[in-house]
Amino acid sequence: MTKAKILRITIVLAIIVAMVAMSQLLAIPQIIFPEAAALSVGAIYLAKDDWIESPWKLAILPPLASLIGVLSIRAGFPNSISVPVLFCLIVISLRLLKSELFPTISAGVLPLIFRISTLYFPISVLIISLLITLIGQLLKQSPNGSIQTLHQSVPSDRQLNTTAIVYSAIVLIWILFAWNFLPKVSIAPPLFVSFYDWFSSNDQSHRRLLRRFISIITAATIGEAAIHLFPRPLSALVAVAVTWAIITLLEDLHPPTLAISLLPLILPNLKAFTFVAGVGVTTICLGAIGVEVKRLAKWRSRPL
Repeated sequence: MTKAKILRITIVLAIIVAMVAMSQLLAIPQIIFPEAAALSVGAIYLAKDDWIESPWKLAILPPLASLIGVLSIRAGFPNSISVPVLFCLIVISLRLLKSELFPTISAGVLPLIFRISTLYFPISVLIISLLITLIGQLLKQSPNGSIQTLHQSVPSDRQLNTTAIVYSAIVLIWILFAWNFLPKVSIAPPLFVSFYDWFSSNDQSHRRLLRRFISIITAATIGEAAIHLFPRPLSALVAVAVTWAIITLLEDLHPPTLAISLLPLILPNLKAFTFVAGVGVTTICLGAIGVEVKRLAKWRSRPL
């Protein structure tokens, strides 16, 4: 492993530990933003070209989405209206901006799902996003911190637009179902981010989907175990570091997976295995639906 990679890994872990430590120090759990792990890994470690080449999107979109989510709660809008409206608004905005900053979805919907109404949350998201953006740009300019930027093949605009529509319909139907019949952890926003990443990519192979399922279940298990075995912020460090190591071995270094490992930190009175079970059910169901939709689209010669 190169010195540049070690530097970037250290910075990512430091950001996460500092966030959780500040939450403990101030006794404000709402400043924990699980997608900070995904944003920092994507922008700092992986140096995803869509993120570092458009720093204003990274700095503005997640905080703006989180603010709208919190204000919707404070305004008293019912979730039956605010969740689908905000979800669709974010997906449409990302497509119009031609951005793959999918953690923005989680930043906006998470306050609605888990009823976070304090303004500390969007303030925290703003500070974290600005910090990640600044560090990403500094490392980009620094020869000592250089690392190969992750360039990914991107489907056509028509394909992405169709995918966004179908994806939104699938997720909204799942949210409606899970909200009434399953625990809230079954609609944890990072799962939707992960599903969007797989559903919109050129590689929807069953092998990749299986690796993604294993990665997500592993992250959920480690995250839930960490909060019971270690005090904060050590639990956050263990959850992210161990998850990172395992998904690297699985060759599926997918940033939202790390956000899933941090989710138990914001879930009060979490019963044993509830989080893992909820995450597993959603991952299996969305994956199965996605595979079937892709199969039907291929059969009809209409690629999504």
